[in-house]
Amino acid sequence: MIFLIFLMNLLLILCAGLPLLMAQSAFFPYITGKVMYLRFSITTVAIVCLVCFMRDKLFKAQMHAKIKVLRRDPIFISLVVHFLIFTMSAFFAVNKYWAFYGSIERGEGVIGMWFFFGFFLFSALLFKMREWVWFFKLGMAASVILFTDAAIAFSNGADRPASFAGHPIYLGVFFVYVMFSSWIVYFSKEKTNWFWKIFSVALVPMCLVGILIAEARGAIVGLAAGFLFTLIYLAFRGHEIKWRGFRLRTIASSLLLLLVVSVGAFVVTRHSSLWQKIPGLDRLAKVSSKDNTTVSRLLTAKVALRAVDPREENLDKLLLGWGPENFLIAWDKYYDPDIYQYDSASLDRAHNKLLDVLVMNGIFGLISYLAIWFFAFKRIWAGRGGSRTAPTEVGQIEVQSALLFFGVSYFVQNLFVFDSVVTYTPFFAFLSFLIFYHSKAYT
Repeated sequence: MIFLIFLMNLLLILCAGLPLLMAQSAFFPYITGKVMYLRFSITTVAIVCLVCFMRDKLFKAQMHAKIKVLRRDPIFISLVVHFLIFTMSAFFAVNKYWAFYGSIERGEGVIGMWFFFGFFLFSALLFKMREWVWFFKLGMAASVILFTDAAIAFSNGADRPASFAGHPIYLGVFFVYVMFSSWIVYFSKEKTNWFWKIFSVALVPMCLVGILIAEARGAIVGLAAGFLFTLIYLAFRGHEIKWRGFRLRTIASSLLLLLVVSVGAFVVTRHSSLWQKIPGLDRLAKVSSKDNTTVSRLLTAKVALRAVDPREENLDKLLLGWGPENFLIAWDKYYDPDIYQYDSASLDRAHNKLLDVLVMNGIFGLISYLAIWFFAFKRIWAGRGGSRTAPTEVGQIEVQSALLFFGVSYFVQNLFVFDSVVTYTPFFAFLSFLIFYHSKAYT
C-alpha cells in the first residue's frame, strides 16, 4: 500500500515537468507529448486510487474525510459547477466532436479538461506539504532547462524563443509560476536545505530575464499587476511584522511607491530609444490604439461579443455558448474583414480568457469561472482560518503573498492570451495548493 501511494504521488509530481515533454514525430510535438503523459498519469492514478480505496480501510477513511472537507469548500464547488456547465455546453455545441474530443492542436475539449480536473482532485486528496514542495521543486528545475534552451536560442538570434513550451506566451507564464514556486519553497514549513534556499532566490532574476527574452507582453503586464497587488496586501497586512528592524508595512509601502514611479516613468518615456534595446519592454512600449496586434484584438473582441448577442443568435448561445473548442466557428460566422488589415491569421481563441469562456461556455460558464477566482481571492485576503487580523508569522504572510502574486499575475495575463496544456497545470496546482494551505492538513 505504501508503494502504491508513493506511485500515485510520483506520477502527480512528475506533472510539474510537463513543459519539457515533446513528441518529435507528432504533428503538434509541443502539445501531444504533454497531453499523452498527463492522460497516462491521471488514468493510472485513478485506477491505483480506486484499488487502494477498495482494499485498504485506512486509506478509504482518509479519502472520505478529505472528500467531506472538499465538498464544502467554495472554491471546489465553483470549480465543479464550472466543469459541469463546461460539459453541458458540449451537448449544445455546433461541432460536438471538437467539443468533446478537442483538437490535436490544443489537446483540450471536454475529455481533455476533465484530465486536468483529475490532476486537481488527486493532488488535493493525496498531496501533503512534502509532496507539494517536491512538485514545486521539479517545476523549478524544469525552468532552468527551459531558460537555458531559450537563452541559447536568443543568443543565436532567435526572435522570441519558446523552448519546449511551444510558444513564448506559455514560456512567460510558466516563468511567472516558477517565481511563485520559488517563493513557496523558500518560506514553506517543510525543511529546506541551503541549496534550495539559494536556488529559490537565484531563480527569481532568471525568470525575470526569461520573461523578457520571451517578450510575452501579457506575462509582463500580469507580473507588474501581481507585484502591485502583493505590495498593497503587505502594506495593509504587514504592520505587525518586522524584518531586520523595519516594519513590513514600511518596506512594502516604499517598494509600492518605487513600482508606481517606475511604471509611470516607463509609460511617459515609452517612445525612448532606451526601451527599444530591452527585449520584452520594446514590444510593450509599442502598444497603442494604432498597434496592429492591439487593433486586431479589439476587433476580435467585438466578433466574440456579437457571437453571443441574443439579437444575432438564439438565447442558447448567450447562456451556454457555442461549445468547447467551437470559437473558430463563431469567428468564421461573424468575422470582420477589417481584421485582415492587422492580422491575417484565423483564430480559434479570442486571446482573452474571459471572452473565450463566454463564447464557448456562455454566460453561465463565465459566471462559474469568475466565481472560482472570487472565492480564491477572498480566501487569500482572509488568511488562514478565515482570520481578518494580520498574520503574525513572516512565513505565513509570505506564503499568502505568493498565492496573491500568482493569482493576480495569472488572471491579468489571461486577459491578453489564453490557456494551454503548459499553463493549465500551474493554474490547477495553484487552486489545489490554495485549498491545502488553508486546511488543517497544512502543518
